[in-house]
Amino acid sequence: MKYYLRYSNTIDADIERGYSYNWGDIDERTGSAEEAAEAYRCDIEDLEVVNGIYNQMLPGLCVFELEAETLEEAIEEAENANFGGDYHAGNGISYSILTGTYVGHCAEGGCIIVKEKLFTK
Repeated sequence: MKYYLRYSNTIDADIERGYSYNWGDIDERTGSAEEAAEAYRCDIEDLEVVNGIYNQMLPGLCVFELEAETLEEAIEEAENANFGGDYHAGNGISYSILTGTYVGHCAEGGCIIVKEKLFTK
């Protein structure tokens, strides 16, 4: 079984939504959906406006794949992991250990369709 790590203070809402974003920078007031899709190299149907900005919806939630073979090892690995920036256990953001189906790569790791949330801290 593969274990995945996701940093989020809203994990249940994230799982319910089912996808993450590639955050964009094209304002809906000054740019069009067509321009955003071309800039982000995606289909218009893959765009969603959040706070007035076009963003690309990804095929699942962004996560980091862990090397752990057990849940206990996954928790230990998560506690000691540092993926740079805000991606570490000491940043004040909750993290969760998940299982799921890998569906692709994203800028900050991989994307999964979540099967189960096993642990949150």
